[in-house]
Amino acid sequence: MNTSDLRPNINLLVTASRPTVLPTVLEQFGAWTTFVPFEKVRSVLVRGTTSSLIVDAIVIEAVGDPASEAAEAAAKVARVVRAMPEACTMRNGLRWREMPLIIVVPDPNVATAMRHDPGMRAVVVCDFQYGIAALYESIVSAVRLDREAIHAELDNAGCIIEHGRDGRFRMRGPAGGYRHGGFRQLFETKRYHGPSDHVARPTSPWVIATDERAVAFDLDEFERLICGAAEREEDLQRFLAGNSYFLNAAQFELIAKPQLTRWDGEKIIPDIVIHPYAFDGRSVSPEIVELKWFGGRMVVGEKRRWRFRAEILGGVDQTRDYTESLMDPRNMAEVRRIFATTVLEPKRTVIGGTIAPDERDKMDRAQRYISDVDIRPYNDVLAATRRRFEK
Repeated sequence: MNTSDLRPNINLLVTASRPTVLPTVLEQFGAWTTFVPFEKVRSVLVRGTTSSLIVDAIVIEAVGDPASEAAEAAAKVARVVRAMPEACTMRNGLRWREMPLIIVVPDPNVATAMRHDPGMRAVVVCDFQYGIAALYESIVSAVRLDREAIHAELDNAGCIIEHGRDGRFRMRGPAGGYRHGGFRQLFETKRYHGPSDHVARPTSPWVIATDERAVAFDLDEFERLICGAAEREEDLQRFLAGNSYFLNAAQFELIAKPQLTRWDGEKIIPDIVIHPYAFDGRSVSPEIVELKWFGGRMVVGEKRRWRFRAEILGGVDQTRDYTESLMDPRNMAEVRRIFATTVLEPKRTVIGGTIAPDERDKMDRAQRYISDVDIRPYNDVLAATRRRFEK
């Protein structure tokens, strides 16, 4: 697939004095957004590696009147981020204080004044003068420049940065667990702190960034898998667990094959659970995703008596059983162990098979009898992901 027709996969922390439509608008351009209000930003960042949150940039929106006061409030948040302790990092080892910061100011005149403020030299200031598309491109440009700076630092520190044909930048070299002469070595740069990197795999190259070439590669690879290259269900599980954006989730929100031991000693292992991030630790509704892989038709029957085949119905029963286990008060301790909080009733999704255009009506009829579970064919997952990232 032509990479010039695609957008990159980026995660953004969006903050403002109150909720706005900006996160939703940016998601329409393919970005993943997490909203945190101004007053909670520091408390969220200071959690460091105890938080699952991993982003590529922080977008600070100035909201309210007068515009100059709103801009000053946004600038104050930028200063709070830049003043974060050096030891405060995300789980991928990158320091919060070095994150790309983009301040969005509605008034072009105020934006111009901020750009000439010496205190804002390390901050990208944007306005809506040229539209949302131009704002999005400014954010992407800031992320690219930051990644280049990270790569340069790591290269200067003696690491080897490889750009694979799959669009991933991988790093070889010392990591947080690197040992020399039996002693743990402290490997760090201005932006990266090795010992805090919970994502790195010291025994092999690990991914430190991706771009739109990764999206193009993943779309082609997923299409190849669902068109027959997948030999077993585990091939699709492995792919989706590593590319959560196909399931409409950020990577830090996906939990692959969590093992929950019920109160009676029985273990349940859903294929995938998506647990949306909540900055205030409130209970949210996770999504249980059960995957099925089989050859042949997805819907069986005759005339108007259409139903999903047995593998799909088995997945439906599994998601219902998992839901009962998650909501059972006797399993509360296990639920907290996995999600670090209680959960609300989960959404349920079964993905399996593919559907031909002339069988859509049959699938819709079969779905009417299963209203509590969303059933999706793999080719719909592919189509939705392609639509999200196409320009």
